[in-house]
Amino acid sequence: MKRLTQAAALLVLLPSLHGCITVLGQTIDWRYDQSADQLKLFHVFTGIHAVRVLSGGGPLPTTSDLEELARAVEGRVTGAFVWILTLDAEAFRKEIASIDGKLPGARGQEERALSAMRAMLQHLLDETRIRTGPFWLDGDGRLACYQQVTISKVRSLVEKVNALLGLMVAEQARKFEPAEQAAIAELAARGDWLRIDGQRLRVRLPGSLREYRDIREDVLAEFPDDDVVVNYDQPMVEVIFGRLGPGPGRARMHKKPQSGKTYDNLVPHVREKYGLAKPPDLEALRAAFFGGPIRGK
Repeated sequence: MKRLTQAAALLVLLPSLHGCITVLGQTIDWRYDQSADQLKLFHVFTGIHAVRVLSGGGPLPTTSDLEELARAVEGRVTGAFVWILTLDAEAFRKEIASIDGKLPGARGQEERALSAMRAMLQHLLDETRIRTGPFWLDGDGRLACYQQVTISKVRSLVEKVNALLGLMVAEQARKFEPAEQAAIAELAARGDWLRIDGQRLRVRLPGSLREYRDIREDVLAEFPDDDVVVNYDQPMVEVIFGRLGPGPGRARMHKKPQSGKTYDNLVPHVREKYGLAKPPDLEALRAAFFGGPIRGK
């Protein structure tokens, strides 16, 4: 996405996976268990390929591409549409080390923002577990796999995200009119920028009408309009992630199918190093992963 303010940047819908490995399609189902305070996500990636194109040659995967794929297989990286549901263990550790180097000299707002970012990244590192399933070829011969992700102590994570968002919003509030600043202050007092509403993720941040239109345009270009809803109640832009279903107590998001040329450039490597399984029964895997009825509902 593009054209976003600093705070609205946390609404960015990230590309699936990271770096130079990308996918043509991705579906995420998730379920939040309030009693266990766990968020479980089941990702399905299709059309997995490396996007580097060597000058004068074909779209061959590089060593860094294969290392990136290995990190995903080992459960050290997962990609999601929503920023706070994305984990890259190495990148997070590097960012934490960078923050630790800046904190001794930071003061005031900068110190609070750095500390809030560090707390959120550390929580995701400590409380996220990723299991990557086998690879297979889908009906169109495209490389596919799934990941099962569990994030624990979700209420604490939401508090950390809201603390960071609150600091970012405070930096921007001055650009709004007095009446709008009052509405922002009311929401800031509740610290309710991000919340889990049933099974849907709801984010509200201050923004202009133009920013709302830009966000909505970008969202509708990537996702079906029932997967992500974008509302505007001046001065608040609200984005609601996920549609309910298809299973009980679950939400789902998926990218619109992408057209254009793709490459099967990872298939030989995956076949040799990891093997290719038969296409799995994904709905049975989802049901087993999410388990029975949510406790406390």
